[in-house]
Amino acid sequence: LFKNEITSLLAKLGVLYIILMLGRVVFYIINADTIGAITAEEFPSLLTGAFIFDSVSIFYVNCLFVLFTVLPVRIRYKRWYRKVLMWLYCVINTFVVIINFSDAIYFHFAKKRFTAEEFHFTDNDNTSTIIFKALGENWYWALVAILLIWLIVWSYRKLDNFSREYRLKKAIFY
Repeated sequence: LFKNEITSLLAKLGVLYIILMLGRVVFYIINADTIGAITAEEFPSLLTGAFIFDSVSIFYVNCLFVLFTVLPVRIRYKRWYRKVLMWLYCVINTFVVIINFSDAIYFHFAKKRFTAEEFHFTDNDNTSTIIFKALGENWYWALVAILLIWLIVWSYRKLDNFSREYRLKKAIFY
């Protein structure tokens, strides 16, 4: 694999660390009254735990994207393949942002994290009413989530352009 492509891939994954950290900040802001103050002594261990958790999350969620990005085949330089990679990255990580923000708001009301158990209650008749009420009460957090999703798409395009010139040069020699 080429140096610029690795740099571009690592930068795209780095953006996800920033997005997840911002999501964690939003979670804390929404739920600060329940969580309580974070002391200076707790902060380093919280950052370490967050980094480890985010690393595993980013790997699991983006393993197909990383695999398809580093496949040593000519097809990587095709425009349609690059578009598929962009959609894969953006759609999957959009769901991550939506789930993170939903969890932050859910925790505020339920005092517990969102788990698979909650899917058993989705067929309840008043679920949509509750969802729209929570969205209406927290519309500003929805705007923050939209901003982070926009950041995912924008940064992907910027970082993919970073290696475009190099890819074009390499494609000529294949």
